[in-house]
Amino acid sequence: MIDQYKVEYLSIALNDILDIIKYIRYELADSEAAIKFTERIIEKEKQLPLFPYSSPVYIPIKHLKYEYRKLIAGNYLLFYWVNDKNKTVTVARVIHNKMNYLWSLE
Repeated sequence: MIDQYKVEYLSIALNDILDIIKYIRYELADSEAAIKFTERIIEKEKQLPLFPYSSPVYIPIKHLKYEYRKLIAGNYLLFYWVNDKNKTVTVARVIHNKMNYLWSLE
């Protein structure tokens, strides 16, 4: 049997998701796209407990506290790290792929 990891979200990652949904729904006035974004995030999250190392390591130009991995979800990137000791995957940020995300990670 394959060990499953528990997926956790930092509060800032949850805020990222809510802000994106609100932006798509209200600023772009596209409730269908907001629903599709939500479904895409949920679908991507489902693969993390079984395959936490399936996404590539994000290699930044500055040293970061964690070894982040980058999971693509449409136009957005989920940045997360894996803790083997605790069997957890922590989603740190959800950011649009055109943003300068280097400064959003620690």
